[in-house]
Amino acid sequence: MTHLPDISLFFFEDEVADRFDPIASVRPVFELTCGPLSLRERVTRYLGARQWGVSLRPHLSDVYQQTYSGQVTMSPHRMPDGPVLCLNGRYLPDLKWLCSLGTDQAACFGDRIVALYLSVDEMQEFREAARGEFLKDYLERRRRVPARGRFLDYPWQLVEWNTQQLNDDLPLLFPEVTTQSPWTMVDLAGHPLTILGHPQQVVLHKSTQVDPFVVFDARKGPIVVDEQVRIQSFSRIEGPCYIGPHTQLFHANIREGTTIGPVCRIGGEIEGSILHGYINKYHDGFLGHSYICPWVNLGAMTTNSDLKNNYSTIKFPLGDQLVETNNTKLGSLIGDHAKTAIGTMLNTGTSVGVMSMILPADRLPPRNIPSFTHWWDGELREPRDMSELITTAAAVKARRGLEFTKAEESLYRLLYHRSQHMRQSVVGR
Repeated sequence: MTHLPDISLFFFEDEVADRFDPIASVRPVFELTCGPLSLRERVTRYLGARQWGVSLRPHLSDVYQQTYSGQVTMSPHRMPDGPVLCLNGRYLPDLKWLCSLGTDQAACFGDRIVALYLSVDEMQEFREAARGEFLKDYLERRRRVPARGRFLDYPWQLVEWNTQQLNDDLPLLFPEVTTQSPWTMVDLAGHPLTILGHPQQVVLHKSTQVDPFVVFDARKGPIVVDEQVRIQSFSRIEGPCYIGPHTQLFHANIREGTTIGPVCRIGGEIEGSILHGYINKYHDGFLGHSYICPWVNLGAMTTNSDLKNNYSTIKFPLGDQLVETNNTKLGSLIGDHAKTAIGTMLNTGTSVGVMSMILPADRLPPRNIPSFTHWWDGELREPRDMSELITTAAAVKARRGLEFTKAEESLYRLLYHRSQHMRQSVVGR
């Protein structure tokens, strides 16, 4: 990793951030995961930055400040002396190349600036400018250079690019991938781990507990298992793959290109998917090419389709439109605190909004399930009581020793009112 501890970073959302709902409904785009970490975490970790700040949609501010209290060190009243590297929250930079960006340059995708250094005075202009217009003036003040990396236009690209991002990032962000001595890794019975491929491609934190009869297949990419992970017997993990802290795998078949965040309970088969963190998928069932947000519970045998029978490309619902993804594989994007009951089947390219509930019926649920709706007896319905959803969310977080705060409650109630029109347009169809 490159350490530039004196560098100051600033991450901002632009005018299309809402396009990333439902997975960005309660978080800024730069906190979405692609590869092993969020877009923000991968940059701050690689550069070793001690100072960073954010500009995000106003309604997310209170919850974000609570979540990252003590970490966000930059504010309008606490600015660094030197220039600040500003990054569009949708930008996945080539990390090595980013270190070479000059203070007189502006990294661009087309006419859109995605990374540049601003002085303290320019930062004040930046904060006061209108969203969507704040960087156009800087195109004349800096020397344009083509940005290296990837730039997100749609939420499903996080899933589409995850395999390659894992292969790119794991050796950079976890350099022990190429330096660890594999002979020190044993299971709980004291036997050497079963590793297919190069053993140095498998990195386990020293606190990881691995039962006997677990297979690590690193022939297609590295595998990194973070601290306090427990892996039950008869699990199989293919690289590239990242498994976050305090997660447990129960007889799980983890296929290539999968990221599993912290504090998850995972069983069944998962392929090419991102599980953001704090997710319960304890039982069997297939999950493919999907993005699952925190506090989602997938009931036993919940299964999604990620490939159409005619192998054609998949369209995905964004708002009230179906948008061509140009992908032949795409599963579900599921927002925070959504739940599926036992035996739920989800179609290719399904969007499930926050705090929604899906119960099996005599047909597949629709591919667009707005936030705060219930699929019950084969039709979409309004929730009985918003307060009941809040109570359930608080109980879910309490099971992991966390509090559902007043700021979170206010945010979800605001989202409930904002999504009312979308719900009413589909309920009862």
